[in-house]
This record gives sequence, structure tokens and C-alpha cells, in this order.
Amino acid sequence: VYKRQIQKYSNNIIQKKQSEFNPFTNIQHRKEIIRSLGYDIIYQLSDNLVIMSTSIVASLLLMYRKGISEDMLVSRASWLAREIQARNAKTGGVSSESTHISVKQATNLLDTIINRKKDIFDLSISPKYDYKNILLLSYYRNNLMHIFFLESVLACALVSFGQQLAWNEGVPIDRLFDEAKFLYDLLKHEFITRQSLQTCLLYTSPSPRDS
Repeated sequence: VYKRQIQKYSNNIIQKKQSEFNPFTNIQHRKEIIRSLGYDIIYQLSDNLVIMSTSIVASLLLMYRKGISEDMLVSRASWLAREIQARNAKTGGVSSESTHISVKQATNLLDTIINRKKDIFDLSISPKYDYKNILLLSYYRNNLMHIFFLESVLACALVSFGQQLAWNEGVPIDRLFDEAKFLYDLLKHEFITRQSLQTCLLYTSPSPRDS
């Protein structure tokens, strides 16, 4: 079955290429098909990856290492789930109606690596300050890193210009792209994405009506 599927995949690419394209006799052409197949497999895996509530909660706990109230954690988890869905990624067991239950279940699963502290007013949750526990939370967080990869590259590049330029004066698009391209080239084999850096930059840039 798999052999027939691969043959069909190869034939589709051969039909799209020029007549001299022949992966059966040309090693370079064969490598091109293998590379294309590898990327398509990764794209399919990414498209079908489901982000569970444990990944969302772990990401937020790593952001709020000094602790976050349970109500705020539910609110931020609901926001992050919407952001993930807005990027056409799938979430499992998280919806606006069930966020509180999802967060409760996630914190119960992560119970051995988080601290719970109840004061007079609210319950505060924070990660345990142990490298092993932080590493485990990072493992859960890594499931959603690819969704925000390009935006993270642009954000890091923007911050590299310093607070005065980044937040007060602004940075020219060309300079921002050059800095982001450097980071992207370093990480492009770690995170495989269909969207290009240029497209992400255009998408995140303000429109003339916003300026």
C-alpha cells in the first residue's frame, strides 16, 4: 500500500515538472522528490497535531513563574486557546464553555511538578523551582512552539534593537527583516512551517489605516 502511495506521489511531481525530470535515473531529481515528501509528511503531522490543555497550562506556568491565580490561569488559557485556533491549529478538550474544567484537569495531571498556595482570597499556582520540573513543563510547552515560531522570531528580532527603538521610535521593516532572517536561518531546520517569514512579516505589519 505504501509503495503504491509513494509511486503515485512521485508520478504527480513528475507530471508537474519538465519532461527531462526523471528521478529514476537522476540522483538529484530523486533527492528532490525525497525532500518534498519529507516536508509534506512534516506538514501533515503538524496539521493534525492536537494541542492539549496540559501544553497550554504548562506554557502559561512557565510565563508566570512567580505564580498565577487560578481565575487568571483560566482566563489566560482561554485566550491562548483562541490564539492557537486562530492560527488553524487544533486544540483538544478546550473551549470557552469548558476552559475551567480543562485547566483543572491539566493542573491535576501536572500536580507533582507544580505548587499550589491558597491565601485568604484565591488559589495561586506556580511551577516548582527545580530544573527537572521546569524541564518537564518545557516538554509539554514544546508541543505548541511551532505554531508561534515565525512570530517569535520577529519579536526577538524587534527586541534586539533595544527599548528606545523597538517601543518608542519604531524599526524600519527592512532592518527588522534582516535581523529576523538571521534568526530564521539558524532555526529553519528545527521548525518546519508552510508560511514564509516574509508573509508573516506582512501579516503582522500595521496597515495604513492603523498608522
